[in-house]
Amino acid sequence: MNTLHDFDPRKRAMHLYFKGYRIARIAEALNEKSATIHSWKRRDKWDEITPVERVEMTLEMRLCT
Repeated sequence: MNTLHDFDPRKRAMHLYFKGYRIARIAEALNEKSATIHSWKRRDKWDEITPVERVEMTLEMRLCT
């Protein structure tokens, strides 16, 4: 069975960001550089994702685990 740890680190980072984690904490949790997380956030436009899209992504992750 899949767990959150089986997902792509980029998706895990986005999920943690939506849960309210700060970039530095996400980087620490995923053993990535803060600059990497900032880059993913900017490239994937995390701040432009609507609340409905966030819910859909969260449901998708939960159903896959």
